[in-house]
Formats: sequence, structure tokens, C-alpha cells
Amino acid sequence: MRNGVSSKRLLKRIAIVLAGAAMFLVFIALAQGRAHASPIPPDVRKLAEQPQGPPPKFEPARAGWNGPESGPPPALPTEFSAAARVRAVRRTLALLMTPDPKALLAIALLIVVLRVVRAREERKARKPAVQPPEWQVPQAA
Repeated sequence: MRNGVSSKRLLKRIAIVLAGAAMFLVFIALAQGRAHASPIPPDVRKLAEQPQGPPPKFEPARAGWNGPESGPPPALPTEFSAAARVRAVRRTLALLMTPDPKALLAIALLIVVLRVVRAREERKARKPAVQPPEWQVPQAA
């Protein structure tokens, strides 16, 4: 067989997978009656006999009742925010326009490899294959 996989190894792998699947199915069949996730039915008598306690007390949420908890941030002059935005946009554009050195190296390597392959193919095409003659002329001694 190809790729270094012998027929014995392949049959062994198939047998292992089939044995595992069979064991899984046997486990599922044996656990069918006992292993299920249904809840325990409640006992009404026990529930009726339990004393009812006082209802739980929940503290009301107070956030926002008397206005916002923190004041608004101080307003910056528009020049500062516009300048900061321009700087952020320029920084982002500079990051986008800077080429990745790994990508450049990969492209250059691809170009070199393709040129080498083309040169080898051209050398093979230029070199005619020498074919021996179909019959030999007898040589005089």
C-alpha cells in the first residue's frame, strides 16, 4: 500500500475502531435502564408537612434613585478631541501601510523558487534525450 501503511496495520486499525464502537454500544445498552437524567418525583406529603418560613427579604436596588452615582466627565475642548482623533487615524493608517516583513520575505522566496523551477525545466527542454539506435551495425574485427 502507499504512504507506508501496510495492509496488516490498516486491518488492525479498523478492528480497533470497530471493537471500540461495539464496546460503546454494549455500554449504552447495559446502562439504558439505570442511567437516565429524569428528576426524582416530589413527595407531596413531605412537602405539605414542611413548615413554611417567612418569605425572604430582598434589599431594594438603590443605584440611580437619587441621580447618577458619578458626575459626567469633564468636557475637553474640541481642539483636543479633534487632534487626538487625527493622531489616532494617522497612527492606524501608518500601521496599515507598513508592510509585514514576513510577508515580503515569503513573496521574495516564492519568486526565487519559481525562477529556479523554470530554469530547471528550460534546461531539461533544451537537452535532447539521446536514444540508442534500434539496431546495431556489426563491427569488423
